[in-house]
Amino acid sequence: MKMSTTKRIIVLIFPLLATPLIVFLIAENYLSFGGGDKDIVILIPWIAWSAVFIVSGIVLWKRVSQFTPWVCKSLIYSLVIISIIWLGLLIYTVATTK
Repeated sequence: MKMSTTKRIIVLIFPLLATPLIVFLIAENYLSFGGGDKDIVILIPWIAWSAVFIVSGIVLWKRVSQFTPWVCKSLIYSLVIISIIWLGLLIYTVATTK
């Protein structure tokens, strides 16, 4: 069963649209990761992951016609890409500090 274009777009941008809600929950202390005001820094990887999810979803949009494989592949690709970027930044930081 094929999804409409509107539903696919909503699925793609939902994580990015959820960001203001997460900011509100952190700012009002409903969601706490133990870092105080530094908890807001957790949104940087979230926004990067959301952007990669949108790009990979657009790339996979026409290649995979069914909804579930399309979303699952997009989730996996975005997770792998963000993990590789994080690992690269970690190696760079360790290599450049004395």
